[in-house]
Parts: sequence; C-alpha cells; structure tokens
Amino acid sequence: SWHANARLSLYDEERGNGTPLTVNTTDWKQVSGESGGSVANGAWLARASGGTQDYYQTFSAVGALRATERLTFEQTIPTRFANVTGQWTRGTATNVWLFGVEAKRTRSTVNETRYSVAGVPSGPFVAGGTESSGALFARVSTSPLDRLTVVLGVRGDFWQSTPRDSSLPSHSAEFFSPRASATWALSRAASIHASVYRAHRTPTLNELHRDFAVGNILTRANPELDPERLTGMDGGVLVARGRLSARVTGFWNELDGAITNVTLTPAPVPGQITRQRQNTDTVRAKGLEIEADYRPFPGWTLGALAAVTRSTFADAPAQPALVGNRVPQVPSYQLGVSATYVDPRGFTGALQARRVGAQFDDDLNTFELESFGVIDVSASQELRRGLHVFLAIENLSDADYDVARTLVLRSIGWPRTARMGIRVFLP
Repeated sequence: SWHANARLSLYDEERGNGTPLTVNTTDWKQVSGESGGSVANGAWLARASGGTQDYYQTFSAVGALRATERLTFEQTIPTRFANVTGQWTRGTATNVWLFGVEAKRTRSTVNETRYSVAGVPSGPFVAGGTESSGALFARVSTSPLDRLTVVLGVRGDFWQSTPRDSSLPSHSAEFFSPRASATWALSRAASIHASVYRAHRTPTLNELHRDFAVGNILTRANPELDPERLTGMDGGVLVARGRLSARVTGFWNELDGAITNVTLTPAPVPGQITRQRQNTDTVRAKGLEIEADYRPFPGWTLGALAAVTRSTFADAPAQPALVGNRVPQVPSYQLGVSATYVDPRGFTGALQARRVGAQFDDDLNTFELESFGVIDVSASQELRRGLHVFLAIENLSDADYDVARTLVLRSIGWPRTARMGIRVFLP
C-alpha cells in the first residue's frame, strides 16, 4: 500500500522598515509532494519540494536630527531551491530502525545598486552562488532493559558552495555527526535522561555573499567563511505525578569556528560601525532550564518556565578583544508563566507573560539591551465545525523595549498590537 499528496504554497508580503525609504518585499512560491507506503516489513516515506523566492530591500542613511534621509543601496535577490528526502523505518520487538537520505540545492543571486551622496545610482553589482548538500543518516532505538531506552544515531554530510565570481574561493566539506542518548525510568512518575552529540552548521549563501545595513551599522559578507562545529551534552530529570509535570535540564555546548558579526576596529568609515561575518575560535554555552505544567481543573493548564544561560567567547586568537565577552543577543535569563482554558463548547483562551533578561547587541558588549517584560492574550471561538473566530493582543501593557541599539539608533519591539480574524479548516 502507498499514499501520495501534493501542495502548492504561495506567499507575498510588503513591509516597511521604519523610515519612508526603507522597505522590503518577499514573493515566495513552493510546490511540494509526499509519498509513502510499506516495503520489506517497514514503512517508507519520500518528500520533495522546490520553488522560488524573490526578495527586495532598500537601505538608507538618516541625516542629523533625523530630518533627512537618502538611499544608500538596494538589493534584489532571486533564489531557486529544491529539496529531496527519503527514509525507511522498521520496528521489531526491541528495536526501531531508521535509515534516510536527503539532498538540497539552492542558487541565489544578489543584484545590488548603490547610490552616491548625490543620489546617482551605479551598478548593478552581482554576487551570490550555488550551494549543494547531501546526507545519509541512520538511527536505532533500543531497550536493553525494561526501564532503559537507548537511542544511537549517525549522520554523514557532504557540502559544496560555489560562488558566481570565479575569483572567490569555493568551499567543500564532509562531516560525521554521531549522537547518543539514554533514558532511565526511576519509577512510573520519574525518569532521568542524558545525551551527547556532535553536529555542524555550514555558512549560508546570505552569510557568504550578502552585505546588509541597519542604521549606521554596515555588516559585510565574507566569502571565506568555514563551517561551525558543535560538541555538546545535556541531561535532566522528568517528573509527572497526577496533575503536575516538571522537567529540569542542564546543558553544556562548545561551538568551534562560531560565525559572528565581528566589529572592525578602527572603523573603516568615520561615524559608521562596520562589522564582518567571521569565524571565531570557540564559543562556550552552559545553562539550566526548568519547565512545569499544572492542571488544577478540567480544561485549565497553568505553565511556568525559567532558563538561565551563560554564553561567552572562550577563545578567539584572531579576535582577542572578544575573549570573555558575552555572545550577542543571548539573554542572561528568561522567565515565563501561562494560563490556558479550553472549553468543550469550542472556546479557547490563553494568557502568557514573559520576562527576558539583559543582553548585548554587539560582539564588543558595548550596546546593552535592557531586560523587559511582555504580556500576550488570545481567545478563539468555534462558530461551527471548521470555522473559528479569533482575537489576539500582543504586548498588552504596551511595554517599551529595545530589540536593537547603536550610538545613534534605538529600535524598539512591537507596541500593543491587536489581531482578529476568521480561520477556516477544510476537511
């Protein structure tokens, strides 16, 4: 037996970026399909997708006292992509086996027009490239003892990135990524788990070939970037008793060759902060997460979350000014509480409050984003089968909080925002 389905997805959006001249648009189209069935006493599944994404963005310079604005450059970025994945799964009395393969290809071109102080355009300046990758992976889950479950996995990847400009370097790499995890049931109400793993991340075409700017910050691409490599471990305890469930997890990660937006000093252009994506040597992160859910009455769920993270540049011979600094945009802590009510007659209401600790917006830890709190609420009602009306209010208290900061620019998060509409679920 087998099954198959196909889907067409279309998406188009136009956005303002906070000033009259800065806008960006996205036009995305994708065709995808899935097929599966049974073979060799197991189940197979194959997926394929492909499509296009056309992205356009303008960048500007704002004059003193924010009284004037002029275009500096604009980018049009057409992208084509295709993905194919397949896997086969088979379960026995004690083991579950999975084998798979995947392949991806992306081609993206950056067409950039630059403007002089007098507004005269030049270009286009063309960049971009083609990225291809493939992987083989396997996983087995086994239970050698009644209370013990062990999962072992391996993954082998191949990656190649070829720039449009033949004078720039091409990249290729191969990776072997193992993973092992174990869960031990202490009782019906409690269990402990631990895992160790290695993984990698390759630089994207965006990081390799596309410049971008925010305010007076210009971030340069770097066609010589290498992949990042992660080594990590985590472990914790899960408790579920009656109406209460809770989880405590600690983790430690070491990221070698971490890709970071590094501030160039002295500044190549006076009054402008210039950064470049570069590989730093080692980033080390460790932390603790605590989650809990409590169901005091039918239909009600109360939740709480606390996370503490310490992520720093542990070693950076090529960028010694970074050693000991905190990694940008990683908050020191996060707290959250939530309440959800689901009525059998089709009503759902939710309230969520979260607090985010202070963090830095740059690698030199010069621009601090202060801690903030936000409250969101939402409600929906089923009018009839497949038809729902909903209302959602984000940042209910209209809190004023930073999401980016420089010497001359402060970007704030969403103000109080209300959304309402109708959702239709087709059979």
